[in-house]
Amino acid sequence: MSYSDRLPQRHARPIGTIIGDLVTSCYPIGVQDLFLKHRTGRPRHHPGWVPIVYCALVRHFESCSRLDAELATGLWQQLRTAAIAAGLDDPGSEMFMSHHHRYWRDLIMEDPDSRDTLRQRFTQLALQHATSTGLLLPGGKGSRTHPHLERVMYGDGTIVRPKFTPAKCERDPSAEQHGRFDGLHWGNNLVMFATRGDSYRSRIILDISRVATPGTEAATAVNAIAHIVSNQTSDGIVAVAYDGALRGTHINNIMTNSGLVVINKPHAASNNGNVPVPSRKIIGHMSHDVDGTECVHLVAAINGRLAVVELDENGEPTPVAFADRHQIKRSTKADGTFRFSLGVTFHCRHHDITWTKWVNPHEEPEHIRLIPPDDPDFNTLYGRRPDAESLNAEFKRTLIADRASSIGWERQLYDLYGFAVLHNSGATRQ
Repeated sequence: MSYSDRLPQRHARPIGTIIGDLVTSCYPIGVQDLFLKHRTGRPRHHPGWVPIVYCALVRHFESCSRLDAELATGLWQQLRTAAIAAGLDDPGSEMFMSHHHRYWRDLIMEDPDSRDTLRQRFTQLALQHATSTGLLLPGGKGSRTHPHLERVMYGDGTIVRPKFTPAKCERDPSAEQHGRFDGLHWGNNLVMFATRGDSYRSRIILDISRVATPGTEAATAVNAIAHIVSNQTSDGIVAVAYDGALRGTHINNIMTNSGLVVINKPHAASNNGNVPVPSRKIIGHMSHDVDGTECVHLVAAINGRLAVVELDENGEPTPVAFADRHQIKRSTKADGTFRFSLGVTFHCRHHDITWTKWVNPHEEPEHIRLIPPDDPDFNTLYGRRPDAESLNAEFKRTLIADRASSIGWERQLYDLYGFAVLHNSGATRQ
């Protein structure tokens, strides 16, 4: 049973539609020169677009052997006809098969320069594809103060188990033990970022990368975000949502170097049974003027949101008034990095007035969130992040027995590129 056969009926696409979407998408023609630049050796029998389309179709049929059988029984001619109709070079009557696929996969992925070029080209094409469908548009819906989902990207990591169990002598030498919320798992940790609209089949994968060392998923995500932003032709991405792997130093890096609002829950201070205790941090004293007199308040960050606190009868600081988010501003510094300012409005209960204060979130990125969890916009924006887990699950459904199709992280990354091209080619306009 193929990947699409196991999905609900409304999600399945006929193979003819899949082939048509692949050959008319921007990805095959956008990366074909990468497969043509290696001109040493025997003359090439197939155009440069064929290897990436084959790699994508492998993810649909879940294995090279099944795809080869399908190609031999009429699918090659169907692919050839669709490609010619789409204006691609004729692949000829000689079928592209699994040994060709392995040759090109290893040639591209074992060369760091070719691998980096493939990543750069894919992200550029994906961003162009996203804007063509109405996503990540500069000057589009929303703002930095109130980001719209069509200008938000999100990501997550997933651990792909090796093709063979650790007991086998053919164990994947690149696999390591990576920590997850449910313990340690053996495999390669791959990170994907995507964006999507509200319509059916609107998700577009923007970038994929590998966590090179256990415990560095957050650093990998930060680098991936910078990679995506640097390949934008315009300032279309406003915010990024990610899980608790991002801590204060990572959030500050993203704000400073990528200029994005980070949608992320602060870590709990502790867990009291099954109930997390919100983090709190005393920020300091802030004041406002009342008829020429300075009124001073003690301010703390509680679960990412600023609040005026006062001492209770036990001498413990207790929130008496939470701040409301007023505005988020971003300025560009002389060195090209960014600085955010958060405007918040407090209520002074002593004088029954409201006062506004501009706060620097870079000073306490671990505790101050531009959009905290109890903000009205937070649930809508952070609610997009679980879609990254759905995307990871969708990829794993293309694997046999939930294990990698190949040995080595470079080859597994190439398999993921095939899935990304297969997935993105079916994305439709908003």
